[in-house]
Amino acid sequence: MITLEETIFNRTAMKRFFTLLCIAVLGIAAFPSCQKDALGVDDKPVVKSAIMRVNADAVQSKTFITEVDASNYTLSWSEGDAIACFEVSMVEKESVLTPTIQGKVTSTALASSGASASFEMDFSGNSGEANFSYIFVYPASKYSKNGDTYRALIEKDQSFSATSFDKYADVLISRAITDQTSRPTSVDAEFERIGATALMNIKAPTTTETIRKITFSTTEGNIQGYYKVYPLTGTYETALYSGGKSIELTPASPTAYSGTIPVWFRLAEITLSNNFTVSVETNKKTYTKVVDLASASRTIEFTNSGLTKFNVNMSAVAGVTNASLDDGDYYIVAKSGTYYYALSSEASGTRLAYEQLADFDPAASSYLGTNDNLIWTITNDSDAITVEQGTGTYLTPASAGASTGATKKTYTLANGSADGTLVLNSVDKSGYGLRYNVGSNYFAFYNSDPTPTMIADMFFMPKDPRSRVTAPSNVEASAGGTTITVIWDDASDANIDHYLVTLSGTSSDSQTVAVGVEGYEFTGLATGTYSVTVVAVPINSATHLNSVETTISSLVIGGGLSGLTASWTLTSGNTTSLASASGNTNATITVTNGNSNKIEGAAAGMYSQKMSEDDYWLLTIPNVKNVTADTEVTISFGGVKINKTANGTITYQCQYSWDNSTWNNTGDTYTETATGVEKSYTFKPGVKASGTLYIRYYATSGGSTSKGSHYLGSVTLSAE
Repeated sequence: MITLEETIFNRTAMKRFFTLLCIAVLGIAAFPSCQKDALGVDDKPVVKSAIMRVNADAVQSKTFITEVDASNYTLSWSEGDAIACFEVSMVEKESVLTPTIQGKVTSTALASSGASASFEMDFSGNSGEANFSYIFVYPASKYSKNGDTYRALIEKDQSFSATSFDKYADVLISRAITDQTSRPTSVDAEFERIGATALMNIKAPTTTETIRKITFSTTEGNIQGYYKVYPLTGTYETALYSGGKSIELTPASPTAYSGTIPVWFRLAEITLSNNFTVSVETNKKTYTKVVDLASASRTIEFTNSGLTKFNVNMSAVAGVTNASLDDGDYYIVAKSGTYYYALSSEASGTRLAYEQLADFDPAASSYLGTNDNLIWTITNDSDAITVEQGTGTYLTPASAGASTGATKKTYTLANGSADGTLVLNSVDKSGYGLRYNVGSNYFAFYNSDPTPTMIADMFFMPKDPRSRVTAPSNVEASAGGTTITVIWDDASDANIDHYLVTLSGTSSDSQTVAVGVEGYEFTGLATGTYSVTVVAVPINSATHLNSVETTISSLVIGGGLSGLTASWTLTSGNTTSLASASGNTNATITVTNGNSNKIEGAAAGMYSQKMSEDDYWLLTIPNVKNVTADTEVTISFGGVKINKTANGTITYQCQYSWDNSTWNNTGDTYTETATGVEKSYTFKPGVKASGTLYIRYYATSGGSTSKGSHYLGSVTLSAE
């Protein structure tokens, strides 16, 4: 066993830094001009090798293109650049030294741009003894660990200029520096550029428009995404293991859509032989061209560490006018299944809440709800829009979140895939768009593509400019016999023409009631459950809308236990047999319906000679229908007593069940005495459309040899 030096693990020791000196040369030959065909693509795209190798005495080159002349492209490090690595070292685990990947360490950022760079990296937080190994990745922010996978990323969202690709879309991976006996203080490294560099020259029509975004996409394979890196072995893959088929390119500065536009970008190695699509979105229109390579028997190669130059002629492509909205107040609504959800300005964690709109009609010209937090003011702002709630409170994007804030944020609109819908995309947080997350039920900004569970299509429904008439107040409804009675207080509003009272349920009806009349009765109703709605209707629908509706539900006609029969059965829950002194073993008492929804019956002289724990009387009530949450059942015993002997008392509990298995207590326990005592229990059995209700009078405790004449007097059962 190797003994580790104590100083290696001394967290208070002086920090150890090592400097990574990166000096390299990149030469790229000048590109000859190429003839263009009807497809608008060069006949011979140029591909040149561009592998970085470090030499101490060479001129440095890196990623940011700072100068373009007739012969070469000079690249240099820029201020803010940083590299990262996951150091590997031998760490003692269970008395055995084991190669171990440490946490991510990021270098200090460069303080200035230039032809050479020196990065400082602090590994003092890491442990280890020997066999130190390193593999470095640029840019540091695109090197990460996901589960057990170490990966480097070529971004989907990139910026570009006439002279440079996005440095954060570059991927540089060093060859491994391995088996260092101790942590070095200075190393030289050799890098390879992973992925391809592209220079796409777009020939645009003559316009006065400015470019918002350019999308380069293909159906042939992934062109951006992640590469696997293996710190333990000091190796990496040069093919993507996951990613996407499109790249979004945003100008680094205002760029006119006119003439020839050089567009630099980075993408994964791929050979295109079928198709690719270029879409240019300006402040006014979107221009799209699908280049059919297969029909022309053409290919374009993009190779790792290579540069490919090609032209796309879009001068004859007609633009489609972009989606737009007039200034005004809107509801932002997503449809999921058959339901509509509106974006609220109220917070729900790190996201914004939603409200379901039961009365939303996407085909309508406008909508007016009752919650002002759902109303957003949209204002056109140059080439974008702002989305504001109230005054000075703006919709604000965040990673997988959304909020509101005092800082103005801007957005663009795109046509949605569903008729009448639009997609809201963030300008300030490039690549992010508003989505309704079906699985989690909230609105948030995501950089993922729309999916069935990540809905991007939104209805932007104008707020109806009309006002609502006043609703009647104190609306109440009650059911009795075969009648439902509705009452309300008249609304003092000269714009009301009449009230509309609507009954729905087992049967339906709708009645017009004059202003000044404060109620209505629906009579002759069949057994069932009903709801009733009252709304005030305006005189002039051009200037006013109906009032807010008031609905009262769960109104039961002939509900609960009305019209049913029931029977009592004397049952032994234990080993004790039950008997009736009158000879009626397991006596059954039929209880029939009486007046006022009451079921009454009498069983004079019903008793047992012996009652003990777990014995009970069971009342079975079949064919119960329309039991609501408000239905109350009351069971009363006209006289319950025990002629007890010397063996003591018995404690009872009245219980109910819908399955004759799971029992619920209806009240306190009752300890019987020798005197007949009237006992009553009231309970709500819960909502049930139909079923069998079981009620039992249950001996919860008592000696198994308890004897006596147990008398169950008259029984009254009612359901209200």
